[in-house]
Amino acid sequence: MRASRARINAVFCRFLGYSKQELLGKTVRDITHPDDWDASLKRLRQLRSGGDPIRLFEKRFRHKSGRTLWADVSVRMVCDERGSPRYTVGHIVDITARKRLEESLAKANDELEQKVKERTARLRKLTEELTRAEHQERSRIADILHEQLQQHLCGVKFRACHLKEDSSTPAMIGWADRLVKDMDDAIHVTRTLTTDLHPPVLSHLGVRDAIEWLATEVMGKMALSVTVRTDRRAPMLSGEVKVFAFEAARELLLNVAKHAKVKTAVVRLGSTAKGLVRVQVKDAGVGFDSKAGLPANSHFGLFRIQERAESFGGRFEVVSQPGKGTCATLILPRKDIHSA
Repeated sequence: MRASRARINAVFCRFLGYSKQELLGKTVRDITHPDDWDASLKRLRQLRSGGDPIRLFEKRFRHKSGRTLWADVSVRMVCDERGSPRYTVGHIVDITARKRLEESLAKANDELEQKVKERTARLRKLTEELTRAEHQERSRIADILHEQLQQHLCGVKFRACHLKEDSSTPAMIGWADRLVKDMDDAIHVTRTLTTDLHPPVLSHLGVRDAIEWLATEVMGKMALSVTVRTDRRAPMLSGEVKVFAFEAARELLLNVAKHAKVKTAVVRLGSTAKGLVRVQVKDAGVGFDSKAGLPANSHFGLFRIQERAESFGGRFEVVSQPGKGTCATLILPRKDIHSA
């Protein structure tokens, strides 16, 4: 089909960069972008077979210089009195500037998304490094408390016991007894602090066993009975994520003990359909309206859990209703899975 059989206005000539005579010597295929030719041919065949007019489809044309031009095109077939096709009439609107802008915006969006991905990756790496550094510092301080301070306290207690034995007056014996008791209290505090800073279970047990140990600790310290339930296949986490999961579970149980006004809680440990790890802490306590956000008496640790979960590529959700308890769910990736 040659353009010489068509009527062409001056605007279309300027659009393609040809003179009228030049354009009349071209076929429709000559001025159509190669990638759009098959679709254009299909539409022309539809019109010739009696199809409805084709309204506003995007098509690419080839400018005389070789540039690609975009246009919104509407085409209809004009038939004679017997209904036989005579010629087509097309309306073309130049949308090249709009398409260039869309391409620029798409490119800018792609570049922005790439920068966000790179920034997110750096943030996650930094979070892991910070978690590792924090864990190492906690371990270092716990070692100081255990290897140095506790040893000094035990030495003072030992000398206090000797002082009591050597005392000849009731007053001296009383002072020695009080000193021994004070040393016992101080040793107990340092042992508790050592365990809180760096629970030994994190170095030797998997996340399931560590949380079961935590349940026992919570029962002893807070009088909160905790039931731990796990999937058949217990999830395994990398060191940094495992430490965070443990600390988050501890923080959530602490909030139950302080705010829920109940004596029991349930910790569920399992996996999602996408292979992520789920740590869930649930209670049947007083609850709150979670749609309105966290309550005013919430511990700052909940916000910290949310921020750190997102930095690991996970998420943290709290669902609660007044009088119907609270369910806090932590979703984390299985990163560098190994047998913990």
